[in-house]
Amino acid sequence: MNVTDHGLVHALLAPAVERFAVKKLDEQDEVRDALDGYVRAYSFLSQVVDFGDVALEAADQRFFDQMEATWLGDPYLVAQARANPLENFRLVFADRFIKSIVERMDDNADIFGKILDEPAFQAVVMEHYLQRVFEGARREAR
Repeated sequence: MNVTDHGLVHALLAPAVERFAVKKLDEQDEVRDALDGYVRAYSFLSQVVDFGDVALEAADQRFFDQMEATWLGDPYLVAQARANPLENFRLVFADRFIKSIVERMDDNADIFGKILDEPAFQAVVMEHYLQRVFEGARREAR
């Protein structure tokens, strides 16, 4: 990136920075949280999706959406997320994560195989949903 590119980026971002600067602190925190969520989601997706492909296969995304709903609908997981910091919740979630994946293996054999056979993929998926379930459970408590 050269000096001209930096100037262009600055000019494009300046209006957003100005709008952010006049927001109340709690509104700035909401913006930061939204941006953080976007960055984490993009980071997750960039590890599991070939952006040369058009998009995630609908079946895979539906599977993950269903799993997230299952975890957020589990009263035990929700209670643990609300009562514990993330690192303690990780211990509970890791166990439920694998058990629920195995219970649903007939729903999508390909993604099931990838989760169980590729430890790096399993770690990325679990970390992504660990955060989403933890935050979703705590958000519902407010």
